[in-house]
Amino acid sequence: MAQEGEFYQQEALASLLTEDYPGFLTRYATAVLAEDKAEVFANMMVNLQPVKARAQKDAVILAKMLRIKELLLRFCPQVDDHFWQRIRQLPRLSPVV
Repeated sequence: MAQEGEFYQQEALASLLTEDYPGFLTRYATAVLAEDKAEVFANMMVNLQPVKARAQKDAVILAKMLRIKELLLRFCPQVDDHFWQRIRQLPRLSPVV
């Protein structure tokens, strides 16, 4: 049996945002808790708008986002509401599929 997320690392589309798995942003996030946290954090940093839209429909994702924000703020006070406003304003490239 594959350890942690190794099985999904072989799948080219496993880290694409999807609504196929309620409570999870990607198929890769379903592998193990650590990968779920990493996927939420990574997508908050680079895909914040689509993740926020998804969180409006999925209370589990919203709770994960709020918890990550809480932990980040405790670890680094500069990761405050102003930080997330700046992240939202950064130009993003459309994903290539």
